[in-house]
Parts: sequence; structure tokens; C-alpha cells
Amino acid sequence: MRSPVAKAKLSPQAPSADETLQHCVEQALTATGYPGLQTLNVRVHEGLVSLGGTAPNYHLKQLAQTVAMRTPGVELLRNDIQVVTTDRRTRQ
Repeated sequence: MRSPVAKAKLSPQAPSADETLQHCVEQALTATGYPGLQTLNVRVHEGLVSLGGTAPNYHLKQLAQTVAMRTPGVELLRNDIQVVTTDRRTRQ
């Protein structure tokens, strides 16, 4: 006869503040409608938002920064987006 095994109830873990902020920034970038902003990397660590990836021009790099900074909860931002023009992308 098998002994009954108590099953631990696993409740879904609530997202951390960093995860919530990351999601909000990603949603704000997506809402702009610019495809180049939808593929950027967004990371948040202890409240510091870091943007990474590539943009085809400086306008979109700046726009990403502005959109992220306007997202409620963002106080510190690091913009590591690299501007890579189409010419440079095709040469690589």
C-alpha cells in the first residue's frame, strides 16, 4: 500500500517590480508602432532600465530613450542601443 504524499500547493509567483517595469517599457516601445523599437532588448535590474540592441538611426535611438523615460516607474535609464545603418548591416 502506498503512503499518501502531501502535495505542496504551488501558487503562481507574482512578478517582481523589475519584471513588471520591464514589461511596461516593452509595451510602451511596442505601442509606438515602430518595428525597430519592438525588437530592442529591455532589461531591468534593481530599478535601472537598460536598453540594448540596434536601431537604424539616431532618431529611433532617442525615441526609444524618450519612450522608456516616460514610462511610469522609470527613474534611471541606460541607453546602450547601437545605431547601425543599412549599409553597415549588409556589409557584415
